[in-house]
Amino acid sequence: MGHSLNMPHDSILCKCDVEVCVMFPTLSAAQQFSDCSTQFYARLIGSDRADCLLNIPLPDVIFSLCGNKLVDGAEECDCGSAEECKADPCCSPRCKLKGDSQCSSGMCCKHCKFIKKGRPCRVPVSECDLTEYCSGVSSICPSDFYSLDGTPCNDGQSVCYNKVCYDPNRHCRKLFGRTAKVASPICFSQGNTIGDRFGNCGYENKKYKKCHINDVMCGQTKCNNVTIIRIPESHTSIIQYLAKDTWCWGLDYHVHMSVPDAGLRPNGAKCGKKKICIGRRCMPESVLNYKCNVTTQCNGKGVCNNKKHCHCNKEWAPPDCTTPGFGGSVDSGPLVKGSFLNFTYPPEKEEGGGEGGGGKENGGNRDGSKSFWKIIKILATAFGVGIPVIVALVIAFRKKDNILLCFKNMKSRRTSTASEFGYSSESDISFS
Repeated sequence: MGHSLNMPHDSILCKCDVEVCVMFPTLSAAQQFSDCSTQFYARLIGSDRADCLLNIPLPDVIFSLCGNKLVDGAEECDCGSAEECKADPCCSPRCKLKGDSQCSSGMCCKHCKFIKKGRPCRVPVSECDLTEYCSGVSSICPSDFYSLDGTPCNDGQSVCYNKVCYDPNRHCRKLFGRTAKVASPICFSQGNTIGDRFGNCGYENKKYKKCHINDVMCGQTKCNNVTIIRIPESHTSIIQYLAKDTWCWGLDYHVHMSVPDAGLRPNGAKCGKKKICIGRRCMPESVLNYKCNVTTQCNGKGVCNNKKHCHCNKEWAPPDCTTPGFGGSVDSGPLVKGSFLNFTYPPEKEEGGGEGGGGKENGGNRDGSKSFWKIIKILATAFGVGIPVIVALVIAFRKKDNILLCFKNMKSRRTSTASEFGYSSESDISFS
């Protein structure tokens, strides 16, 4: 669509709420336009070149062609060519439903029948996303709804922005392992005011931009309490520096690489009391225009969605959550008893080994030990293997562990050097 409107490709100065925008110069699966594309579109609509986009075609003159796999005009379905339709149990080559079929496609269609009322058709992808449900009388899932921008989330530590609840501690754990957490402000103020690839607030005029002291929390993320780290992606390096008495950790980013910036703090990240990051600047939360008093509007039993309608909790009914019900909103589709679905965070992957266990390699050693002793017991029982043989096997097994540990330490030293020069590795490094 962007190319059809003659939109230019995004430059490195263009931003959107995700790492890669629609008009990124290389092919991507982006679904959001950048601020540059939005400005271009606004100028286009305001000109006399966009008249054809502003008129609404009459339904009876919409171009219809049976066999193009698009349901248009008076078609009930469209399975393509006659040959393709042979494999479709619901739709005929004449673009009519077969027999007692109710539908042939759609998120609320299964085996040619409408999915039952109240079944989830679009599950939430974050704490700020809301579930949509099938109506039981249509194959179409309702539009995607989410919590209104500015809705408190993460136990009140964050706010929703564009369907995302940014958790800085979760971000650090993803980068540096399960013990990591967001660093104190001193790490941000010292690191992000330098204006290099490890700490900046963007890239302008072919150089990294220093963060203004008020915007340091909107630059590259900084973490501490790092004891276990995973070697980052190729062409990414790790930095560790001392800010007063605090060790700070961060990643660098090469602007000309066509990969997301793993260390970027996104739009919507909190940067102070009642403040959030927008375009690498720390702005008042009021810019979100959050106008939802859940106590008065939703009886304190729900949240406002992006249409400012109440999405009620499990045991309350829309539109205002004042009467008992099954949850949801007037937009989400009807619910029935037991169909309410809320978002839950998936278990976080254990990153590496180290104190406390849980790493892949440590887990493998524990599993190997259990398997080893099972084999010993089987041999001793089945074949009458004596104690000296078992002792010899134990000694050999333990020496094997020491040899593996030696190689592991050598590999850690190699990967540490590789990280310094920006190479990638699948190994984990532990710090004690």
